Amino acid sequence: MIATYEKYLSVISSSKIPKNISSTTVICDEIQLLGDNNRGANVELLLTLLRSVGWRQFIGLSAVIEERDAQDISNWLDISLVTEKNREKHLNYECWSNTGITILNTKAPEYINEKKIPRHLDVTEPLTIINHLVEDDGDNKPIIVFCMKKQDTSMLASSYVERYKNPDTISNKFELLPDTAAAKKLSACLDNRVAFHNADLTDDERLIVERNLKEGLIDVIFATSTLASGVNFPIGTTLFYSWKRWDKNVRDRIAISPSEFHNMAGRSGRMGTEHKSGRVVFFAANRAELIESKQYLQLNKIPPISPQISPSQFKQIVLKLVSSGLCKNRKEIIDTICSTFSGKREEDRNLRSYKTWSEKIHIAIDYLCDEGLLTEKNREYLSPSEIGSAVSFSGLLPDTGVYLLSFIRNNINEIHQKLPSINKEGALDKLALQVFYYCFSSPEFFEMPTSLPTRFLPYQLDSTQLCTTSSLRNELNNNSVNHIAANASFLAIKWIEGESITKIEKIVDGISAGVFRDLINNLNWVLNGLSAILSSISDSKTISPHSILKHINEQDLAMIKQLPRVITRLTFRLYEGLPDQALWLKSIEDVSDQFTLNRHEISYLIEHNLITPERVSDGSRDADNIRLHAFSKVKNKHQKANWLRDTCKEWKSLQRKKATSRHIKKSIQLGLGEDFKNYYTSLGTEFEDAFETLLKKVKIKTEKLDTRGKFGAPDFLIIIDNLQPIVIELKTKKGSGLVDYNNATEVLAASEVYNFKNNPCVTLCHPGVDPSIPNLIITCGRLCIVESNDFGEALLRVASNNLSLESFWKWLTTPGQALTRDLPTY
Repeated sequence: MIATYEKYLSVISSSKIPKNISSTTVICDEIQLLGDNNRGANVELLLTLLRSVGWRQFIGLSAVIEERDAQDISNWLDISLVTEKNREKHLNYECWSNTGITILNTKAPEYINEKKIPRHLDVTEPLTIINHLVEDDGDNKPIIVFCMKKQDTSMLASSYVERYKNPDTISNKFELLPDTAAAKKLSACLDNRVAFHNADLTDDERLIVERNLKEGLIDVIFATSTLASGVNFPIGTTLFYSWKRWDKNVRDRIAISPSEFHNMAGRSGRMGTEHKSGRVVFFAANRAELIESKQYLQLNKIPPISPQISPSQFKQIVLKLVSSGLCKNRKEIIDTICSTFSGKREEDRNLRSYKTWSEKIHIAIDYLCDEGLLTEKNREYLSPSEIGSAVSFSGLLPDTGVYLLSFIRNNINEIHQKLPSINKEGALDKLALQVFYYCFSSPEFFEMPTSLPTRFLPYQLDSTQLCTTSSLRNELNNNSVNHIAANASFLAIKWIEGESITKIEKIVDGISAGVFRDLINNLNWVLNGLSAILSSISDSKTISPHSILKHINEQDLAMIKQLPRVITRLTFRLYEGLPDQALWLKSIEDVSDQFTLNRHEISYLIEHNLITPERVSDGSRDADNIRLHAFSKVKNKHQKANWLRDTCKEWKSLQRKKATSRHIKKSIQLGLGEDFKNYYTSLGTEFEDAFETLLKKVKIKTEKLDTRGKFGAPDFLIIIDNLQPIVIELKTKKGSGLVDYNNATEVLAASEVYNFKNNPCVTLCHPGVDPSIPNLIITCGRLCIVESNDFGEALLRVASNNLSLESFWKWLTTPGQALTRDLPTY
């Protein structure tokens, strides 16, 4: 008899929540306790935390365990066990060998039957059996064939098409996507109702395959574990091409665990499909494998859950427990961690090791205190520092947070020199190389003495050198270069420069488009965490006296304030895979969604110098030809080319008009309709009057500086209690005119003349600023530019109490361009 703990905590009924729990937010947030790659430890520790606050009945662990163990675990966790002893749709397990077919059905698992193999079939030729199942009129299709190596999926799919289908048939379903290696192979398979699915596929390629599978257009799909869990497709048969996987530790192929086997087998016979039951087929090539494969037919001997928490995770767990407010001192932390299922299992299995847990937890706490992530008063009360909270909620390992902050501290001058400016073309990409390298060489990707990596770089990067070590040493200011991290950084730079994915595939043998996109996604994860950490230390008062940044001066701190927006810009470029000057092209879809621009189409435009709004909207014959070639695979290419040309002419002005209309409509509800209307429709001195009136209405103090007799003075001071006054200059342009570089930076000189040389400065641009300016003014240090629409959005949030004045001040004083998307949300 089997007891099953269903997967997550998402089916908790609100009626089951005890009345004495005042806030469930902190508890539910703990599901992200250790990041996506440590899900088991998340759930296990969360169970313990829920138990501690009184939750008794919920759906818990993702494991199948023997009933004799289930009751013990239920008693220990003090929860009600949710059981499901019968499947709605049963599975028929078939082990094919030279001696016949061994059959077991989940409806009566105690009975095992034997059946002869049809004479024309050979178990040593799985493709013949797959084709036999495909051609059978039964309830077999579609068939998912699980392989233990991703190379096998594409190879077997191609071999199957070559042997049993028409290999000359080419699908056009991938013609609008980049011509990757995987897309080429899939094109030869899909119209034959055959496909493969693995990590080499890009997200777009996977979506096409999955859509065809859901629509019943695929008979057989060869897949790795990418289709083993978390998905629900109408699969009739699960077939294991192999059930052994290479283990580098023992240097041999070993059988996958029964729990993994049954999880993969469960892809067939799903609820909501037309199949009456599911079929599971696997093979035993010899007598030894036949004996070993019997473990998959013993449904009452599935192994119990295994521990998920280990000492290598103590630093992250401790930081999470303290930052979330769940533990306040060392004793509470030790009691919580040692009372988890992992702790109790360790106590039973290895008492000597378990007795070291308390000491190791103390060491983890000491480390976090030494690095300024935690503070401790008299060894009785623990609290997170601002940096500690940021590291905790970033999802990064504490070691990674410390490593990256050390990089910032040690290279602060070099970073400052590489910040983009009008005189340093290409400086941002040099900074990107340095930032990417340190992210890739962090503990997030490489094992450290006290922590294990949570993400991994492709092993193919270890066998090549994409750039010279000497040049990298100079660029990175580092005598010891990790060549794997350097290679990954080199590829990431190619990506944000707009290099096509097909060319990137050819740089390193074995790096597929899908694997490379995973690398980029992992880098983006770390960069977002770093940006969040840096944002938290923009105020010098938050720097712990024990922090690794304790010795930085005010000038260095001012430079650090510039980094979050620079890094955010890099994450946007990584997401899109485009150079900085081409990012605006993605926003024209906000104006007209008649078409979308793919990355490879934009890359073609960049390659042919159609990159500025003026060039893209050029109506000359040469520009027309370039646009047509960019959309050569699109059926209505002339229509799309005309759409691009015309939309670029009006994209920014329409964008501003929409925002203006939305703001005026919303301001009416706040009793500010007339004030916002004057603000958006005025120019020159009338705009200054409208600005002053509007700020007064939203209760923001201003002081007019540009009065009669003061030549060249800035326009206003914005005054917020207990914060440094902001010098603000208003610049307006008629029609669709945009503020240029000289007008945008004029406020700096004016502020110095009138003794505000240390104050933050802002240029308010109405209606907007030239798109090339924001990236050039970051090194001005104390200058922020903001367009009237973005400023209007901030004022609306202040007026509706959705933005504090302190947050408004911080948003407006961060160097660079203040954008609506950077405003904090509550």
